[in-house]
Amino acid sequence: MCSGSRPAGLFDYLDDRKFVYLLGKLRAHLVTGGRLIIGNFSNRNPTRKYMELFGKWFLYHRSEQELVALATASGVAEEQVTVYSEPLGVNLFLHLGHP
Repeated sequence: MCSGSRPAGLFDYLDDRKFVYLLGKLRAHLVTGGRLIIGNFSNRNPTRKYMELFGKWFLYHRSEQELVALATASGVAEEQVTVYSEPLGVNLFLHLGHP
């Protein structure tokens, strides 16, 4: 895997167990010094009800703390985990480093 992967639009379809499993598999392929960046809708998404009601679009919305907990559950040291958001706070980005 390249030094900077960005699987966006996948992990918010996965329950916690599958999230942790896939994260562990992807992370195992990172090169030294590489980063893995995963996008996930925030649980503060103001359009969630509209997405579900009108679009029948059901996702796992998560908080920053939930993303950190899932990353550490997959074996990532907490000091290698950072969560960023875009300006509106609708999308979160889990950044994982590889020593």
